Amino acid sequence: MKKQCVTVLIFLALLVTACSKNDTRLPETTERETVSLWAETEKQLTLPAYAGQGAVLASADSSIATAAWQGNRVLVTAYAPGNTTITMRSVEPGKPVLHIAVFSRSVETAYGWRRIENDQWKTAVVVKAGRTKEGRALAQQLLDSLKQGATGNGFIFRSNEVAEYARDRQLYKVGYTFKNWTLTLNHECWQEQIPLTPVQYNVIGLTQDLTKEYKSRYPGKHIVQVTVTRYFSEVLPPG
Repeated sequence: MKKQCVTVLIFLALLVTACSKNDTRLPETTERETVSLWAETEKQLTLPAYAGQGAVLASADSSIATAAWQGNRVLVTAYAPGNTTITMRSVEPGKPVLHIAVFSRSVETAYGWRRIENDQWKTAVVVKAGRTKEGRALAQQLLDSLKQGATGNGFIFRSNEVAEYARDRQLYKVGYTFKNWTLTLNHECWQEQIPLTPVQYNVIGLTQDLTKEYKSRYPGKHIVQVTVTRYFSEVLPPG
């Protein structure tokens, strides 16, 4: 008898837990969600069960971010750096039931970036040459040279100039512009365009094209492509 009672109690506890997760009743107070993403990117959110009852989504600043239903999920799209709030209102009472705080970031609003190298974010080197064996050898050579200078590499963005940490820990400052995920460094007599890839929030992949440099360095190897992708993590300002 005791065993049967224990079994019934466990069943009721599981039933209550399952029902609470799928509860479609509107909350008594406005709940909150937070999403962080890159400008010019999108992110899907899975919201509580009550959120799928035809609720209306409205952004406080649609120039920063908007939201739209995708099935039973909400797709948040960030257009520009900044913070805004997306409010979800129930259809019948018309009252706010959920506030989604959106934090949209960009290189332009970043304080700085420090190079990272671990099992998840590894430097990627692509070398395409006339002979596959020579391409592999050059790729390994380039990777070894990059690893030697890994310590201290990074960028610090200040207004319209970027400070680049070199291997010798000296600062190298150049003007820069950032548009459509392309960082343009304005060197003294030339420009360097570096595509950035938002890998995940606060992590970017920085891809440098070294094809021209390696073609002139090894003219007999028929080099077609040399690219290096390194990963950087955002550094928050002190204090």
